[in-house]
Amino acid sequence: MNKKVVAMIVELIPIISVITSISILLSSLDSEPIRWVVRITTLLSFFGFLFFVIGHKICKDSKLVLVFGILDLLSTLAIAGFYILVIFSIAM
Repeated sequence: MNKKVVAMIVELIPIISVITSISILLSSLDSEPIRWVVRITTLLSFFGFLFFVIGHKICKDSKLVLVFGILDLLSTLAIAGFYILVIFSIAM
């Protein structure tokens, strides 16, 4: 595989994970396998900054990898912000 393709695949993991995690959390689905999917996708999206570093190390010269890297950082912020909102709403 090409380095650019591998870097883009690595960069897409947190982006897809944050969309999956938040959409399942906001749905009415609730079972043990669903909870495991939410836990795994939340962890993958929370560590989006690591995927940014890995993708940037693999392919530094690609603009698309840089854009995906920024989206990875935003996925980390989205998950952290979502859980901060949850904590504040439970506390109130």
